[in-house]
Amino acid sequence: MVEEWLPLRDDFLDELLRFSGSEYLDGHNHVKCRICEEPATFRCADSCSSRRMYCKSCALARHADLPLHILEMWDGITFVKVDLRTLGAEVQLGHDGDPCPNPCQNTRRLVVVDIDGIHQVQVRFCECLDPNDTFALEWVQVFRQGWFPATTLKPATAATFRLLDFFQTGPLCQTLANLVASSAQPRSRSSRYNGHSPGELAVECPACPHPGKNLPDDWASAPDDVK
Repeated sequence: MVEEWLPLRDDFLDELLRFSGSEYLDGHNHVKCRICEEPATFRCADSCSSRRMYCKSCALARHADLPLHILEMWDGITFVKVDLRTLGAEVQLGHDGDPCPNPCQNTRRLVVVDIDGIHQVQVRFCECLDPNDTFALEWVQVFRQGWFPATTLKPATAATFRLLDFFQTGPLCQTLANLVASSAQPRSRSSRYNGHSPGELAVECPACPHPGKNLPDDWASAPDDVK
């Protein structure tokens, strides 16, 4: 009941500020790594259950099997988001997390779309031979990671299986539009819920052509083969 919650508004705000900040920072903005007690500046943004802070090496080790998690780095004033790839994390494909005896010499960036956003992951493909003396295809290695590749030829983009399962719960285009809108403006649409006519809060599909938005000004007079 709202009446029961109203006296707790200040308490909720205090807890929200505590969650967004950190109880582990001292008056000089210093904190020790939970594991090795070296100076710590990193924590998991929201996917891990713990808000404890870690040094860079321990944060990477803790997320070795969680490549799509987003970290937050304390810069001395506030926490800023940083992805694991930026910190040097790599994902070895082909062995379900185990070391590869014959990894590819080079790594490659793979864009992975998940429910919580778009992630850039640095992957290293496996070049081990199977019993037929052939390499495991790259798209197969990506697929076995739980990521559906956008192409079977040198895949550079993939979507997680859980994202594809999520899309099955509703119309694909509208679901994607809602995700994009909520990601860009997480609070404004919810705060304008009441007092509007039907359809006013609808979100246009970002993939559809919209004159004046994602089409060139001269699109209507373009030749048919270009149009």
